[in-house]
Amino acid sequence: MQNTNDEITQLDSLLIRAPTLKKIKDSKDDVDGWKYYKTIVAELSTKHSLLEVGAGRSPLFSSAELNDYEIDYFANDISESELERAGSEFRKECFDVCGEIPENNLNKYDVICANMVQEHVPDGGRFYRNLLRMLKPSGISISFHPVLFAPPFVVNKIWPERLSAIILSSVVDANRQDEGVPKFPAIYSHCYAMKFQEKRLKEIGASDARVFPMYGHNYYRNIPFARSMSRKITKILNSYNMAAFATYSYTIVVK
Repeated sequence: MQNTNDEITQLDSLLIRAPTLKKIKDSKDDVDGWKYYKTIVAELSTKHSLLEVGAGRSPLFSSAELNDYEIDYFANDISESELERAGSEFRKECFDVCGEIPENNLNKYDVICANMVQEHVPDGGRFYRNLLRMLKPSGISISFHPVLFAPPFVVNKIWPERLSAIILSSVVDANRQDEGVPKFPAIYSHCYAMKFQEKRLKEIGASDARVFPMYGHNYYRNIPFARSMSRKITKILNSYNMAAFATYSYTIVVK
């Protein structure tokens, strides 16, 4: 049954715990999504345990920030070499979040976050089932990810990986090279911002789930005509909240 406006869900209470979420809910703007993600994770995680999935070489917080927020932090990645670049001050858990979860990570974390990770996992259903297994009862996960059917990601999904990597590094982001930030294959499993995704997540075991669609991107910033048209289209999509053509989403689940 779909929630009515009068019902108070576990996720509605998160707007009290993480009030910055309301900015995303109201603006539906990708700029706000990028700007406030760290703040929202901090609000959810203060004085709690946090696992960052796919942290790799760049954990979301510095060790000083973790101390300030009193966050019991663990960095995860599938790649041991990426985790080694993160620095010795972080506690690390090297495993595949879509594989077998080490027993010492089950029912362990109050909060799990993932930033631009979900689009790369081979099985979104297993990804979320494993997140739920690692969360404590009533624990929360927040995944910030691109969504289908935004045109840049549809193209990235259907084009050969080598071709999309060349275009990304040459046209969009020159820092994404082998010696810089690597480009991982994008699969987009469970990467949707439509309401049916909330139902799917509840069916795999979440007690509550919410998607926060966002609109806009900068992939056309070096192409003046396309950039101008994209901004006009984005304004229309946002005003009507046409989630099938959103660009990004926060997907939040509660165990």
